[in-house]
Amino acid sequence: MVIRTFCLLSLILSFTACTRGWIYTNVTSPFCTDMGGVPTNGKSSSAGLKQISIPRIPGSRTLWSSNSIADAVKGSGIETIQYCDRTLFSVLGGLWSRDFVTVYGE
Repeated sequence: MVIRTFCLLSLILSFTACTRGWIYTNVTSPFCTDMGGVPTNGKSSSAGLKQISIPRIPGSRTLWSSNSIADAVKGSGIETIQYCDRTLFSVLGGLWSRDFVTVYGE
């Protein structure tokens, strides 16, 4: 019984580390990986796309807002974009999710 429980826990932990989590996901990744010589100080601004959905029910998804780079820059005073990051935040398999862009520049 102890070996079976250990094997089951090991299997569960190995799958959750490599894939998107079902209960909670918060992943930030760069839009561009070639950022040699790009200064990392300056202004930043974010814009996000929010979503509520009920999984496995067609047409039960509601989206609002925007996650475009232009919307993130608008009104922030950024004139030169240096780099961007994308962050995905999700709870309960996508029941609530937010996909947003953070723009850095001067």
